[in-house]
Amino acid sequence: MTKDNPDATPGLSRRMLMRGGLLTGFGVAVAGVASPALTGVAQAATVPRASRPASRAAKSAVTPDLPSGQTQNGWAYCKNCAGLWYTGNHTTGYCPYQGGGHIDNPSFAYAMFYDVTGAGSPPNPQPGWSWCSRCQGLFDGVRQADSWCPAPKGGHHTLGTWNYSLNYNQPVPQLAQPGWYWCFNCQGLFYGGPYTTGGYCPANGFVHDGSKSDNYDVTY
Repeated sequence: MTKDNPDATPGLSRRMLMRGGLLTGFGVAVAGVASPALTGVAQAATVPRASRPASRAAKSAVTPDLPSGQTQNGWAYCKNCAGLWYTGNHTTGYCPYQGGGHIDNPSFAYAMFYDVTGAGSPPNPQPGWSWCSRCQGLFDGVRQADSWCPAPKGGHHTLGTWNYSLNYNQPVPQLAQPGWYWCFNCQGLFYGGPYTTGGYCPANGFVHDGSKSDNYDVTY
């Protein structure tokens, strides 16, 4: 697989960040409009990651201090595993549910932010999220050693080159949707909506468990 630079928008303005949800919360949707064809290659961060608490239990909401960063389109919801995955590599990756690739229909077209600065303390948006080059999914790169990848031969997720950030426990703007959770079994991000369980987890062959997670939202 080639590793071209992703579709990026350097130097986002305050207005663009507000519209995209970076200043007040990222968001994700789970059903509705199918994702359009998107180009670019997802890459995750190799830059140093911020330390993270031992538990992802809910924390008090923190207002970001005018964060800035870059954005990447091409992310989608998989209706089978409920995970967030990157569609721009001309592959559907690997879904843990009955094998095969991810399915992005129905799904909104989502965007992820990366290399975010000025996120406050504790950082919100929260950095350290990564793209797996094998399954194409988004996972907690800080806990790569505890992750489970559904791709053939299993093992841990692989780290790309971008350091993605997610907002959590925030008032949600118009183009963002809450209800996304970190699964402490596989380390992946999944959509649960009003519930902290859902989808299909490659670590145990059952549903994802987000009971120890913050409430994340992703822009679409």
